[in-house]
Amino acid sequence: MNVVNLKPPVRDPKWRMGFIGGSDAVKIMSGDWHPLWLEKTGQSQPADLSHLFNVQLGTFTEDFNLAWFEQEYNVHVLGYQHEAKKTIDGIPFKATLDGIMIDPENKSEHIGIECKHTSSFKKFDDILAYYSPQIQLYMKVADLKHMYLSVIFGNQWECKLVSQDEAEWLRMLPILRDFWSHVVNKQAPTADMPNELPTGVQHMTLNNMVTRDASKDNSFRNYEANYIENVLGNKRFEVAKNELKSLVLSNEREVYTDKLSIKRNKRGALTIRIKEISDE
Repeated sequence: MNVVNLKPPVRDPKWRMGFIGGSDAVKIMSGDWHPLWLEKTGQSQPADLSHLFNVQLGTFTEDFNLAWFEQEYNVHVLGYQHEAKKTIDGIPFKATLDGIMIDPENKSEHIGIECKHTSSFKKFDDILAYYSPQIQLYMKVADLKHMYLSVIFGNQWECKLVSQDEAEWLRMLPILRDFWSHVVNKQAPTADMPNELPTGVQHMTLNNMVTRDASKDNSFRNYEANYIENVLGNKRFEVAKNELKSLVLSNEREVYTDKLSIKRNKRGALTIRIKEISDE
């Protein structure tokens, strides 16, 4: 029987200092600045997560996640825990990719892979929105155009290809720069910073597919109105049809007015006919 060592590796006390990483970007964009600032300035150590089951489970299922990814996409993962560093706008960034592979459609390009393990109650879009800062930072630092987000939901798996989003990166950069200035100047940020995480994934390119706002497309809006009107009309029609039939007594073979009639056939089923249409 193989014994799993749950003890985290012994690290230099300053191993989290001197850069902004992917998980740091998530904390910064979510407004959780002060605890991270203490870590980056050496005033506190990262929390010991070795006793948290869900964190350790995600760590130990990472290899399986990547192996399953290889099987499902029929590709080979070249590197594990691939590191890249880059200074952008005076900020030292570091990306640690769970995996990296050659782009099957463009052999000169690479694609990153980020693995997550979460509960079965979560949705992919929510996970993507939360970890979007990490993924966008990794792609920018590692010079990648695409990155897979491979997620285990309880005992289910889902994976999508995320494209590099320059507009989102430019939205993030001033916020990351602001945080880093607090680190450099050793000036504590306020306790409560605004949450700047994406509110959804509508603007993201997933599996090379995009969304489009058709609010100003006149042709689309015309057919939209027609569609909604008919859908609502059909619902009202079904309600009225059922209510009319319910008003026919069990001993009545026909109920009629000057506009319509409801007849019972030999099998007992009721049929509604509009007289104006029937007479045409």
